[in-house]
Amino acid sequence: MEKLLKFCLSGLFVFLWSCTSSSYSDLTVEERKELADEKWESNKPIQGSPASQTLLDEIIALDSLHCDAIREKSVPYLKRGMAY
Repeated sequence: MEKLLKFCLSGLFVFLWSCTSSSYSDLTVEERKELADEKWESNKPIQGSPASQTLLDEIIALDSLHCDAIREKSVPYLKRGMAY
């Protein structure tokens, strides 16, 4: 019974996560670039923090040629001596 409860809760979690995940496939290229620029300008968390890296991942997912986001994503790794 306990395993069934865990299984049901896990299934519910996966279902809710899949419903809330953002899909940018229905946006045009221009809309994706505008949204990436808005995210870039609106939020600037501390460099290298998990929130910052997640935000940069979202921006790069929207616009894979967003040079500022790509450069900013690599800075914490380069400071630690790790190639990105």
